[in-house]
Amino acid sequence: MRNKLLWVIVAAITCICGENVLAATTDPGNLRAKQLLHQAVQLGAELDPPGIQIDLYKTIAEEFAAMGAASDANRLAEYFNVKRGRDNVLISAVRGSLKGKYLDQGIELATLITEEERGWAQADIARFQAEEGHFEAAQETLAEMKSSPLAEYALGEIIPLMVKAGRVRDAIQAALDRDDDHSKGQVISMIVRAQFHEGDIEAAHETATAFSSKINDQWPLLTLSNVEAETGHFQKAEEIASKLKGQLRYFALGHIAESLANYGEFSQALEIAKSIPSPMHRYEDSPSTHFRAIGKIAEVQARKGYYKEALSTAQLIPRQMSACDICEGYRDEIVSRIGIAQAQRGDLGLAIQTAEKLKKSTAYYGDEVVKSVTLVHTGKGQIEAAIRTSKRFRSHDFRARTYQTIAEDWARRDGEKGVMKWASELSSRLDRAYASIGIARAVLDKSTTTGPASSTP
Repeated sequence: MRNKLLWVIVAAITCICGENVLAATTDPGNLRAKQLLHQAVQLGAELDPPGIQIDLYKTIAEEFAAMGAASDANRLAEYFNVKRGRDNVLISAVRGSLKGKYLDQGIELATLITEEERGWAQADIARFQAEEGHFEAAQETLAEMKSSPLAEYALGEIIPLMVKAGRVRDAIQAALDRDDDHSKGQVISMIVRAQFHEGDIEAAHETATAFSSKINDQWPLLTLSNVEAETGHFQKAEEIASKLKGQLRYFALGHIAESLANYGEFSQALEIAKSIPSPMHRYEDSPSTHFRAIGKIAEVQARKGYYKEALSTAQLIPRQMSACDICEGYRDEIVSRIGIAQAQRGDLGLAIQTAEKLKKSTAYYGDEVVKSVTLVHTGKGQIEAAIRTSKRFRSHDFRARTYQTIAEDWARRDGEKGVMKWASELSSRLDRAYASIGIARAVLDKSTTTGPASSTP
């Protein structure tokens, strides 16, 4: 029944939108891109499990919305009879609208999302409004958000723009409007970092010092220590860190260790990282500060080309971390980042070796490295090598998404003919669907149609 309904929707989209597009524009690029996207919709009609189909339609909806085709994106959302599917597709459609600078369209699509999930779209809308200089509108959008953590996340994107525009008082007021001292401290920290990056170091120190005591939260001082360390002022960073209490002091030391590594001081960095107390502390989304600092040092070593040293550092992280279940596999995560660094530095053979070792324990992290190698090949126009490498994926979904990039780069370089033949011969409907999206993106890039986009706040 569900598949029959989709075919009706596909037919309706093709007919209705075909008429609308012809009325609005005769640009062949837009028409061809829409045709390819509809083809991807049809290829996704019978995919299982539902999560794979939702991810595919999210991608298609974003492309439709970026073209200004809100009705196409909305129909894809209406296909799903569960809230999660509809909401996820609509959130992607909002992001596509903003990518295409169709702000009014994005705002309207956001109203169709359930209240529980609407905040994700509103956060993107607020950031876009701030980027366009419409700070009052952005703050109004934030005020409508029901989720306080999401509003804080959105503020994190907006605060640097406010500081850059000279609206520091407005930024501070936005912080003071938060509900509790810790939330206020988080936003003040964003202001401190933005001031520092704008070169107003004295103001950053004044803001951090004044508000850490005023709001009874030390996060602004932690941020000040972090930015001092990032710029190589390690003595200042350590002086500030010494004033921090409890776990915040260890956070600061971890950041100092990472910054020392960035400046090539690996021995000193490891000495500080090892001095941070262990065992694990329970945090929702991270390993202990002790092992996070060690992992960061290993990443930096790899980015600088010291692979042997990086792998040796990674071995300091235990494979099993019983004190914090969510951190299981953290060593493999760090090794995957070493492999990604190898790929980005052009050491593709080493990266593949790292991927193959990882796949014996954690397929996901191995595939992350394979993806990086594939993207390096496509970035250099080495399409055949990218296709060969993509056959190493253990995850079908990973491979399909990478085929989108391969198809896009190939079509942009050589036109449709060769890539269409290759895509048509792919055995998987999912692979062909993502390849169609990639070709559509390339076609749109070549299109001369710009279309008027609204940016009304």
